[in-house]
Amino acid sequence: MLSSISTIYAKHPLRTWTSKEGKTIQARFVEEQNGKITIKREDGRQFKVLLDKFSPVDQEYVRAQIFDPNLGLVAWYPFNGNAQDESGNGHHGKVNGATLCKDRKGKDDSAYNFDGVDDFIRIANSDFMNPSSISISCWYAGTKSFEGGGTNVLVQKPYLSHKPPFYQWQLAIGGDKYPNYKGKFLFATNAMNTGQSCFFMGKEKVINVWNHLISIVDARAQKCKICLNGQVMSQYFWPDYKMGSYQTDIFIAKHGNITGTKTYTPGEIDDVRLYERALSEEEILSLYQWKNNLNTSLMD
Repeated sequence: MLSSISTIYAKHPLRTWTSKEGKTIQARFVEEQNGKITIKREDGRQFKVLLDKFSPVDQEYVRAQIFDPNLGLVAWYPFNGNAQDESGNGHHGKVNGATLCKDRKGKDDSAYNFDGVDDFIRIANSDFMNPSSISISCWYAGTKSFEGGGTNVLVQKPYLSHKPPFYQWQLAIGGDKYPNYKGKFLFATNAMNTGQSCFFMGKEKVINVWNHLISIVDARAQKCKICLNGQVMSQYFWPDYKMGSYQTDIFIAKHGNITGTKTYTPGEIDDVRLYERALSEEEILSLYQWKNNLNTSLMD
């Protein structure tokens, strides 16, 4: 039987389901709870059936669709009035100047606004923050044009100093120092044996619009990916990959190894998640769509 832990789902395609007796039905997968699945026909009629009544192919399909958002979760910051880690692992953040604001759903005091001058959140390092594979997820809405020394940090685990390799990993936005990358989301990490690598991806509108970003380092597959709003936008195969590991803290909206006025990121950030595993493409889409009946524009 599948776990009864709350699961989240992407929208699923119409497909043919086959029972162990050979009977078939055209329907969409809706959800699974306590070993029972709900499927929905095109006419809207729904059926709840024990998963083990279906063929092995159908059972494998369901398992591939289900996403447990707690599996491999190292830290989770929904910013429900504070910067506490709600994963249960105790990696609480320390707020420095950032102020609570409405989140992407319009709920008060459920995201943080950063002024781009001296606001940031700092999270103390721990051994759990240095896995070989990692997924970093957050929601971001820009509030003003980009400034900074090349990149504007959303979430970063820096190197010991601002020298090569610069950081262990970071999720960031291009700054004015590099005009070709201005306003583009990027993910940068380093490998102990291959050096630094960055992945760039354009987005026409980031000011006053919420976007969901996930960056992934998959040590087993030797790949890095960056995802925007549920879709993989860029990926790179990295042979003989091994990510560096440094005893540094994690920073939100600030370069962790630079001082000065151009080291902070303006904007609003919500729902930061760190996983000690690589999320699958189905899980990426599910995480984006989870409870996503939202207004992504700050201006509406």
